Amino acid sequence: ARPRVLERCVGGRERTRMPGDLRSRRIIWIHLHKFAGTTMCKLAGDQLEVVPGNNCNYASDLCSQSDVRQQVACQARIDSTNFTFSAIERALADADLNCSDAIYGIILRDPMAAIQATLVQNRFSVVESRRILNSIKQRRRPMIYSEERVNGHHACLPAWDTYQHVDNFVTRTLGGDYDARPGDVSEYELNAAKAVLEKIHVVIILEELAEHAVQLEHAFGWHLEPSSIPVMNSHKVDFHLFNEDEQAFVRATNALDYELYAFGRALAAARSRSARRALQRATPC
Repeated sequence: ARPRVLERCVGGRERTRMPGDLRSRRIIWIHLHKFAGTTMCKLAGDQLEVVPGNNCNYASDLCSQSDVRQQVACQARIDSTNFTFSAIERALADADLNCSDAIYGIILRDPMAAIQATLVQNRFSVVESRRILNSIKQRRRPMIYSEERVNGHHACLPAWDTYQHVDNFVTRTLGGDYDARPGDVSEYELNAAKAVLEKIHVVIILEELAEHAVQLEHAFGWHLEPSSIPVMNSHKVDFHLFNEDEQAFVRATNALDYELYAFGRALAAARSRSARRALQRATPC
């Protein structure tokens, strides 16, 4: 195994931050479920960040954690003497975002691709998927049957966390009302989600990952080669649970997430341009 030693000078310029150094600013990664969070956790470890287990989730603050007593807010994360990088894989709360000493990052992806990845990789059956679709059409929460309440039925997702992934998931996650009833996410949550994105230092688009990797170099001090970016949980998703009419309905339902995605793409492009300019001005070594 290679020694865990980092050089401060890489690529002819000095790092902006020393990964894995407990004196460095902590990174808090906003892990939207099925948005390459596992890839980022693996990449953080490869870059010698000190990361927690459980897919970089912190202590009891695991996938879709809704119990506020088990959630770990940003202050505890930046005060940690154990980790330099951790992830939040649940709906965001104000206490997650109010730490000016933290560096925040997020990946966005095409909403339809994310929906399909979640339904397939979290093992939603065709029956369950169509029940979710009907619940959105009827604007009521879907029925949850006893066999679906078994722990692990949908991998890490709890039994209650279903339709949210098909109905403007990102707007829900960032916008402050994750558990809104089907069809109830509004422009209010969209504007709140946009405001959250603007606070995040690193905004990357999964479909344009190589283009935006410069942000990781600038904000995190990571040194990346194109071949060093791993792809985890990248199972080929070619099983369409919905017919063409149903897919059109899902796309229309997620109009807010598509608007947020477009907003995020513009923001990511701006962040990457800024990062390139900053690295060009970096101290040579």
